[in-house]
Parts: sequence; structure tokens; C-alpha cells
Amino acid sequence: MNRILIFMTSLTLFTGFLFGQPCDEPPAAEDCMSAPLICDLNVLNGYCTSLKNIQTGNGPTPLCTMGNGGVPNNPLWIAFYAGCPTLHFTILPSNCTPNGGSDGIQAAIYGYDDPNGCSNSFATPDEYIACSGNCPGNNPINMVANDLHVGRIYYLVIDGCAGAYCDISISVEED
Repeated sequence: MNRILIFMTSLTLFTGFLFGQPCDEPPAAEDCMSAPLICDLNVLNGYCTSLKNIQTGNGPTPLCTMGNGGVPNNPLWIAFYAGCPTLHFTILPSNCTPNGGSDGIQAAIYGYDDPNGCSNSFATPDEYIACSGNCPGNNPINMVANDLHVGRIYYLVIDGCAGAYCDISISVEED
């Protein structure tokens, strides 16, 4: 009986490993110029990655103009095409390692008027679409991106609070 239970558990784990969505494919980048461009929101929905314990500061200061600002520490950048005018993002941190007494993440969605997109991670974005500079610990961040232009490239930036590094899972729903 124990052998059957071990076999079934192993088979379940192996099947999940083979057919589950891979994490960090394509890999998120440390700056906007290298950000992977995700063309299909189905790829972004369920995307997972990990913040690194590398303090680059590659992002505009403040990270958010709405609310409490925030400062970039160890951000990761992902570019995506908007498939509809409104998108709902949930970004869930887990396994966070605090840094500087802070825990959790902050996130923002930016738009740039340049047809080539973002050319400098430190430059102020032309549009702050959605932002959460709060550091909610291991709680999720929920953001709604409104008034997006279908077919335009936008940038999602996820940053560790005070450089905290966490595993990240993203879900996206179209409105």
C-alpha cells in the first residue's frame, strides 16, 4: 500500500513538473531596455519570477506618483501589449526575505510616448498607469490599469521594498 501511495505521489509531482507553466519564461529584466515583450496576456497571467538580492535602483524616483511614492531598489521589468482598455493585476509575493526592516513588494505600470518604448529606466514615465508604493508584507498587490490603448506597449515594474527579495506570481484579468 505504501509503495502505491509513494508511486502515485511521485507521478503527480512529476506530471505537474512536466506540464505546469514554467516560471520566468521569458526572464524578467533588471532594466526597461532589456524587458521581455510579452505579446500574449495568457503568458503574463500565471507568470512567476523572483526578485534578486541585487540593488540596482533601475527605475524612476519616485516609483509611484500616486500615494506614497516608493523608491526603486531591485526592480524587475516586463513589457506587454495591452489587449483591452482595462486590465486587473494581482501580484502575489511569497518567500520574502526582508531587507532594511521592510518586507514585501511595490509595483507600477508605466506608459511611454516614444514608439520604441522605454529607453532609460531612470527616466520619468510619460504615464503612471497604476501604482502601489505600499509595502504590504507578503500580501498581494491589486492594481487596475484603466484607459490603456489596445496594441500599445506598457511596462510592469515589480520591486522589493527596501530591497526585499521575494518569489512573485502574477495574475491578469481582462475587463
